[in-house]
Amino acid sequence: MARFDKIREAAHINDVARKYLRLKLEGDDNGVLRCHCPRCQPNREGRGVLTIKSTQADPKRRYFSCHKSEDWGDCISLVAHCHNISLHEAGEQLAKWCLDEDFEVSQSDSEPEPRAEKPKASKGFDPVKYARHLHQEQEDVSEFGILAELCEEVGGMGRSPKGMNRGKLAIPLRKEDGTLVAYMGVDGDVTVPKEWRIA
Repeated sequence: MARFDKIREAAHINDVARKYLRLKLEGDDNGVLRCHCPRCQPNREGRGVLTIKSTQADPKRRYFSCHKSEDWGDCISLVAHCHNISLHEAGEQLAKWCLDEDFEVSQSDSEPEPRAEKPKASKGFDPVKYARHLHQEQEDVSEFGILAELCEEVGGMGRSPKGMNRGKLAIPLRKEDGTLVAYMGVDGDVTVPKEWRIA
């Protein structure tokens, strides 16, 4: 990590975004900066927006996050994300730019620095997290022959924008106690009783 630390000290993430990546940032340099992510196309929910902000623990320490891909990290991770390259390659590119030297980054340096702010993603499928990404507006679900109100009544039902159910109506599967455990994807029209009631 020592080599990556040298780059992090020499390259402030705001400068990397503006001067190296030439991103058109808007906002406060000490607060939140925003721009369209050059790699992810923005969608109607505003995803595809990239932000740079300070951590709560240390206001001087800043990180980026892309709201569409959910990638986030330091200046090296930012370059890796925007150029769609490995951290190893991003480290080499930034070293040439900010340190003006060829920079051999060892494989042990290819991991990003530890981040205390965000918890590690749990292994396996997280149905609650999945539910947050479902599209429930009328234009998203009308092709399935249902109303957006039904999605609200059922709770956690909508058109899936990603994963194996991408483009399908994601219907929640629950235990007897109501705990959300999985999703079933449905293509085409969904037949719903005229007098739909949630038990």
